[in-house]
Order: sequence, then structure tokens, then C-alpha cells
Amino acid sequence: HYFRSTLEQHRRSMYNDELCARPEVFVTHVLEVYNANAVESYRHELNAMRRKYNQDCKAMPELERAVHVRTDLGGNSLNEVLLFHGTTWSSCTGILNEGFDSRLHGQHAGAAFGAGTYFTPVASKADFYTKRLGDSNVPQQGDAQQRVMIVGRVALGEIYEASQFSQSLRRPPANPEGLALQPRGGTCYDSVLGLPAGRGGVLDFPEAVVYKSSQAVPQFVICYKHELTCQCRTCAVG
Repeated sequence: HYFRSTLEQHRRSMYNDELCARPEVFVTHVLEVYNANAVESYRHELNAMRRKYNQDCKAMPELERAVHVRTDLGGNSLNEVLLFHGTTWSSCTGILNEGFDSRLHGQHAGAAFGAGTYFTPVASKADFYTKRLGDSNVPQQGDAQQRVMIVGRVALGEIYEASQFSQSLRRPPANPEGLALQPRGGTCYDSVLGLPAGRGGVLDFPEAVVYKSSQAVPQFVICYKHELTCQCRTCAVG
């Protein structure tokens, strides 16, 4: 339901206001995945965040549609959410085996907010960054039209709201006042949220960025394909 309910209309391109149709997709598999090393690193990161904050991290309206989760039922909210990460078949294998790696930023897409790992609560936005199996450099067993998307469990913590692109970022910005974000908190944010135009940003739909691999862990894999009749932005562009 989360996947299908966030399939939206998108502009044909950044400089073209023509709206394409919503994606028409057929989901073939949803697989739960578990990487023990990635989960252990993620739990260590959560513990470090928990020591920083003695109250809930600030919630963001752009994440209201996301699935919110708690690794530990007790304690404060660390803005843990399930978000979509569009990827290629070859990159998917690496992510499942080794976890997300922000050092590989921009290899298959842009890096509007710097050297991080990008996620979104809008499945159709993540779809932009996928490739059909038939267009991928992997052994092709199965339907050549299939695409793959990862659902990551992401700890966003205290979020910096970015209203402009900032490709030079290598970590979240510091608090301008140089003060702790909360009592016992650090002076730097934990993640960046690219804001949509409706909130003063430059995006049509929000995207969240983390700069530590330990802040995200792959949770599910969605295998799907676009229907032959689909006229969405991904199909229109190619």
C-alpha cells in the first residue's frame, strides 16, 4: 500500500511543466532482507543518537506519508522512517551485501545535496533512478522489463531543511547559532531534507539525505515493472 499510494504525477523534466501520467506498475515480488553487519552498525548509530537527545527529534510534514518505525519502543523519536531508494540491479546487489555506501554518491544519478545516500517517501520519484533488468550489466534471468527498488530503514535524527541545492555538502550543516540542537545534542544536524516548492524549496517532491552509511539499512526489496500502457515520467524519458 505504501508503494502504490505514493505513485505520483511528475513533470516531464525539470524545465518542462507538462505533467506525465501516474505510473502504472505491476509488483512481482516484495522481499524482506537482513544484513547482520549493516543492522549492527545501524544499532550503534541509534545508540549514539539516543545519547545526544533527551527529547523527540523534530518531525517534518514531508515525512507524514512515510512509514514511521521504532527500533526500540522506549526512548525518544529519532525520526526513523521507511523510505524508498531507487537503484540499478547491479547496485542493488552491492547494497544488499554491504549496506548503503555514501561514498558511491552520484554514480547513477545527480548529487544535488552533496555526497550522501538519497531516499524519498515518494515511490515514483525513486523510480527515476531505476533501470530495467534488460538494460543492466548483470546476468539476465527473468523478465527484462523488471526494475528493483529498495526500502531502507533510515534514522534521520535532527533534520536540516534545505531550500536550495548544495552539491558541496559532505555532512549535514552545523547549527547556524553554533549551539546544541537540543539539550545534550550536537551542533550538527544528522541529515538533510530537500524541501518541495510548497515549503520554499526547489523540488517537486522531497528527498532525504544521510551522510553516514550507518544511518540506513536495507529492509525490503520491491521487484516490479511498468505496464505496457504506462505513460509516466520514467517511461516517457526512456
